[in-house]
Amino acid sequence: MDQTDIELLKTRIDGKVQLHCKDGEIVVGTLHFVSEEERDVVYDLISSNRMERYQSHGDSAYRLTFEEIAFVTLPES
Repeated sequence: MDQTDIELLKTRIDGKVQLHCKDGEIVVGTLHFVSEEERDVVYDLISSNRMERYQSHGDSAYRLTFEEIAFVTLPES
């Protein structure tokens, strides 16, 4: 993830984003927080191509570090 992705995320607080992770996971979520200091994002999960990771987790808010994210796009819909 580069500075352009970080700037895009900052404009999408409380909006939908698509996070492409380095491990191949693609997450669509509602973004709530971006911290350059902590180098992470907090989001509510909408969907993932690896939903089995989340089925036993009761919370809807999740965290990813900048290092886990390869790049960011906007969802198609």
